[in-house]
Amino acid sequence: MLKVATQPTVNPVKVVAEKLDIKISVVPLLHLPMKLVIGHSMIGLGDIVIPSLFLSYCMKFDFYTSGKTPNMLKGEFGYFGIGLIGYAVGLITTMIIASTFDAPQPALLYLVPSTLIPICVNSVMLGDFGIFWRGFELYNGKHAEV
Repeated sequence: MLKVATQPTVNPVKVVAEKLDIKISVVPLLHLPMKLVIGHSMIGLGDIVIPSLFLSYCMKFDFYTSGKTPNMLKGEFGYFGIGLIGYAVGLITTMIIASTFDAPQPALLYLVPSTLIPICVNSVMLGDFGIFWRGFELYNGKHAEV
């Protein structure tokens, strides 16, 4: 896993050109920061983007249910605040497990449960689970199920 995750990326245009035997004189090198490796901790682009998309959905749902985005400085957490705390707990857990076992760990293994479980429990307690899970649309200020 570590060898595949840390290998350098190649330009997809160059790969396709080589497969099709097309001569391209100038093919720029592609250097994408796909993984950030610090000791045994490796955070990939997917470990940031996928939870961020979910947290943005949580923020939109907070706005849908309360009409405003919660201010965490005032103690209003909402779904976004709970998800953000869960994400931080997942990152900390990943770092602790990686350093304890002295081996890299897949971050999404810890990020997904630590982000999803508290939000799902909160939505069940508030009675919003069905709307939260299926999605929602704003249509003239009324809920329309997808």
